[in-house]
Amino acid sequence: MFAPVSAIIPCYNSQSTLERAVMSVYRQTLKPSELILIDNCSSDETVKLMLALQTRLGNDWIRVVQNKVNVGASSSRNRAWNLSTQPYVALLDSDDSWHSRKIEIQYGYMSKYPEKIVTGHGFEIIREGDVEKPIGESMTIKRRTIRQLICYNYFVTPSIMLKRDIPERYQEGRGDMEDHLLLIELCFEYGAIDEIQLPLAYLYKTPMVEGGLASNLLQMERGELQNFRYLLSKGRISPVTAVALGLFSIAKFVLRVIRVKIQQRFQVKKE
Repeated sequence: MFAPVSAIIPCYNSQSTLERAVMSVYRQTLKPSELILIDNCSSDETVKLMLALQTRLGNDWIRVVQNKVNVGASSSRNRAWNLSTQPYVALLDSDDSWHSRKIEIQYGYMSKYPEKIVTGHGFEIIREGDVEKPIGESMTIKRRTIRQLICYNYFVTPSIMLKRDIPERYQEGRGDMEDHLLLIELCFEYGAIDEIQLPLAYLYKTPMVEGGLASNLLQMERGELQNFRYLLSKGRISPVTAVALGLFSIAKFVLRVIRVKIQQRFQVKKE
């Protein structure tokens, strides 16, 4: 059986992790109706792997799209989103994966409450080779208000499912904290965002410690401050609120740096 969901995976030099991500979509207990793989001018064998997976898993299920120039993850997601054909869109990064029941549970919730424009869920950090853990039948929902969301990003990108036809999109050309900005705008426009309290996404690196976009604390901090400036320019927040949020963000940044330094030092001693 298939759900009316388009899964989207933007790819850039992803040959070592892409198959794992794709197979986590293919092995869903309720599969999305289509999977869009969009390559952002990779210099490795990513495109070759994308085409091989398309042949192996179904030309009518996997769609391969190639950007002519490197436009970044945000613009790639937007392009795939606009090309999608299903009522719902689910996002996944090429170096992460989904729990096998992700679509079943998240789409099931959104179809039960069709007024929900966007939802997210929990995630778990695991290591390569870790076995998927069973998910219980009980499900807790937390509503993340604009006040909560503007101060803290509760959702990782692979946890997000949205209605396709909403006009909002990722800010073009952004590479840091653009997912947080989109969720803040959606929260302003449509109200609190429901968080399914289940770890339905897997991340294979520790944010802010190991490699990857999330580890670059300074870029993330600049991205968050840019978000606040944007919200101020759009009249979403007042100048006083923008200053307060900026100071709060800088304080969080300093604490994160200290925590990462401690974690790194602990890891060195352990080795």
